[in-house]
Amino acid sequence: MPGLATLSVAAGSVTAALKNAQAMVAAQASPLREQITIQVEVETLEQLREALAAGAVSVLLDNFSNEMMREAVRINHEVMQGAALLEV
Repeated sequence: MPGLATLSVAAGSVTAALKNAQAMVAAQASPLREQITIQVEVETLEQLREALAAGAVSVLLDNFSNEMMREAVRINHEVMQGAALLEV
């Protein structure tokens, strides 16, 4: 059964936290490693841009307004050609 690890970054670098989580997943034995998805929780559009630039494939948009969600979709299309999963 696939797993989801949600990465919440209350303070500090989204990029550093994501890279650390990716390293922890990479250290897992196969097939477990292939069954884990890292989801980054962001609170701002700037954090979203950073997460996408760092290679996030799943992003939880925490308390985003409708306007912010529309902008998040636009940013996802701009940075990742719409490839990242955005969850609200």
